[in-house]
Amino acid sequence: MIINTIRAAYFSNPKAVGYQYVNKFRSSIPAKEDEKELPIALLALIMTAVSNIVGYCDLKLYYDICRLTAAFMSSAAEII
Repeated sequence: MIINTIRAAYFSNPKAVGYQYVNKFRSSIPAKEDEKELPIALLALIMTAVSNIVGYCDLKLYYDICRLTAAFMSSAAEII
């Protein structure tokens, strides 16, 4: 899924960043010179952004669960 997202973001059309700087991309496989790869630094930057987004979503979910649990416990205390 991440690979398809990167392809869509960088190589979706001739105006995309990947096509604008295609001369900067190289292939690590000599037999596949036309199969360009993202530089490791760019891939690290992308993965850092993905990791932060996933972490934020996990944290938000955690806080939502805590908030709902606190509300439930408060309601339960009133009943008891």
